[in-house]
Amino acid sequence: MPAALPLHRTGRTPHVAGGRAERCRAAFPVFVAVVTTLSACSIATPIRYAFDSARDPPERLRIDAPDGTDLVLYSAAIGDGAAPIRPKRMLFVSGSGCTSLGRFLRPYLAPIRAPHRVFAVEKPGIAEGDLGFACSDAFHAADILPAILARQRAALDWLRRGGDGGSGPVTLFGVSEGGSVAVALAAEAGPAIVDRVIVVGSGGLPLRRSLQILASRDRLPIDVEALFSEVASDPHAVSRRRLGHAHAYWSSMLDADPLPAYLRLQAPTLVLFGEQDRSVPVESAWHLREALRIAGRRNVTVGIVPGADHALHRDGQDLKASLFRYASEGLRSGVWAGEPMPEHDAGP
Repeated sequence: MPAALPLHRTGRTPHVAGGRAERCRAAFPVFVAVVTTLSACSIATPIRYAFDSARDPPERLRIDAPDGTDLVLYSAAIGDGAAPIRPKRMLFVSGSGCTSLGRFLRPYLAPIRAPHRVFAVEKPGIAEGDLGFACSDAFHAADILPAILARQRAALDWLRRGGDGGSGPVTLFGVSEGGSVAVALAAEAGPAIVDRVIVVGSGGLPLRRSLQILASRDRLPIDVEALFSEVASDPHAVSRRRLGHAHAYWSSMLDADPLPAYLRLQAPTLVLFGEQDRSVPVESAWHLREALRIAGRRNVTVGIVPGADHALHRDGQDLKASLFRYASEGLRSGVWAGEPMPEHDAGP
């Protein structure tokens, strides 16, 4: 684990950013309400993703992990047309939970039209093809922010060194919890290593404040202050769990502040955020946008999509096809700032 984290912290206790990449968790309905990437979703999406992935599964390879073991990476080609001999590389950082990346990596990113070879780090304790309905003890033991950062940092360094045979800077694509991790890595690495960043469903507020805002609107069927107190009473416990996560997870992330990393970013960055997100409140996007304005940072574009949820769905319609096409334009050109969103933007 790194001695110092690139995510700044607020408050007394180092503590999470929640999220999940395109899947529902019927076994944990309260947990889903807090951290799923598919707000108000049906079971059809994960089933479709699993079916599509089974027909065209991503490649699976291993690299050295920071602790001397192996990291499992999934890899797939995405984008229009025949892939170039040495395509642009992308590191995808998923949201929370224990669904195998092999189940959703390729179909989730299918709307991205700019050709890339995408890589993604599988979390420890997840079996190949796991649908994520019950997370293992090994998963929970490794599901803390320092370890998450260390794994993603190792994958990014492997790509930087040309472990895949490629060269040149890397695009980072982070979803929900993975959004703040991607931003932290990009700010740490600099634009010579990470030259594009896309974030979905992650803003500029620490999770503690986001949960308090959601609770104030009766969008969470829990007493969040009681949750905070319970976690603080035994912050490093792996066996004690609330809302699908161990105390150790909560205490590693609740007060991690993503904003300083956003303000240090130099690479062109696009943030896509649903106005009706019930997992991360829209205030988190407003807070980020205002902080960027005050700091005069124009390389980060914050697009707030009216009526959309955490998964960029609206009224039963999946908006990712059009939004990811817009994202693809910036992946090719490196320019998002100043361009109009394909949907009318929703301000505060």
